Amino acid sequence: MLSLTRRSALLLVALATLAAACGQSREVAEPIEETVTTLADGLEETTPTTEAIVVADAGGDDEVAIRVTYTDGEVGEILTGPIEDVYEANVASAALLELNQGVPLPPTYATEMANQLLLIEILRHEIDARGGSVADTEVDEARTDLLAQLAGFYGTQEEADAAAAELDEFLSVLVDTRAHQLAFERLLAEDLDPATDGVPCVRHILVTTEDEANAILDRLADGEDFAALAIELSTGPSGPAGGELGCADSASYVPEFMVAVDEAELNTPVGPVQTQFGFHVLEVTDYELQAAGVAQDTYFAVIDSIEVEITNPDRYGRWDPSFGEIIPPGQ
Repeated sequence: MLSLTRRSALLLVALATLAAACGQSREVAEPIEETVTTLADGLEETTPTTEAIVVADAGGDDEVAIRVTYTDGEVGEILTGPIEDVYEANVASAALLELNQGVPLPPTYATEMANQLLLIEILRHEIDARGGSVADTEVDEARTDLLAQLAGFYGTQEEADAAAAELDEFLSVLVDTRAHQLAFERLLAEDLDPATDGVPCVRHILVTTEDEANAILDRLADGEDFAALAIELSTGPSGPAGGELGCADSASYVPEFMVAVDEAELNTPVGPVQTQFGFHVLEVTDYELQAAGVAQDTYFAVIDSIEVEITNPDRYGRWDPSFGEIIPPGQ
């Protein structure tokens, strides 16, 4: 189980904000405003106000804001200029203010931009270390997805296009981040064997008695179709779908079923398997790599091994390896 405190690992803070906002159209803005107000009232006593947070000046554009040292000895540096450019473009953006439900971005939003560029830098190093690069198709996919989310918020395509033009610098960072994520997942998947690193894709037929299960095995041996038999005979809820249970970690099943799945040979019916639900005939049809999960686990291992120096902690905050992110000043 992954720690929920490490909230920025492969989770795009700015993207999450955009996705949450774009998930609601402006036609339902009033209930959202009420919800935001309610949440704000509930957090008022424990959340520091913007006025209470004092941050230092950013410094020169060419000053190093973040320095990352990797286990291979490589050092990555993020300058103050790129962080502040995106931060200043964001806080001055009417479109981003609207997406943020009218709530101004606090000074500590500079920390979120620092985290975003740090994430890109770490992914860049890991992609380079594997001899890879970000493909044009991954950039295109990232941009298409983000623009689709943005379009979902606005009533017309013209409004969405105008907002995208205004948010160009902001969206460029998000596209860059997402494209690096996609490339990282692809490179990891290339080095993995689905049979050993993937999760099993399983279908089954559930019946009441062992004799019924054995009769199904005989019919399968005679060449009958598994899905057709599941539709005809299975008493389980997956029966109408041909017995498909999808692809999941075998540990999600009851123990007897889990053992049978783990021991099954690919595309070979197994049974009868008795569980509390009855008797099963099951078949593992494939193994699916869950690239995002593999990438997240790998990323956690990377951030456990790196050293991160924040050269201006009064402006950007402090690196917290237990969170896997930069924590804003005063927190």
